[in-house]
Amino acid sequence: MAFPKMKDLRSLTDQEVAVQILGVKRELFGLRMKQATRQPVSPHEFKHAKHRLGQLMTLEHERKSDASHDTEMNSGINPETNLEANQTSELTSELTSE
Repeated sequence: MAFPKMKDLRSLTDQEVAVQILGVKRELFGLRMKQATRQPVSPHEFKHAKHRLGQLMTLEHERKSDASHDTEMNSGINPETNLEANQTSELTSELTSE
């Protein structure tokens, strides 16, 4: 059985991705339970499930970070400038308190 491709997963909606993540986590739990109760388990099933879970979680994270990046850009806030301003204000407050 070949590993699933990311391009196949990108066609899923956010809700479908979340459902698939839960399904793969349940599958991994079931495999661990089988292993713990000494039932026959194929080791490659762990590898395939973990790989699929990683792909799905990566896709979910990419979509969330893209959404937050789009929100910041639409609000007119430059995250780099905002970070620099916070660091500068912290440094000046430390220097003045000494």
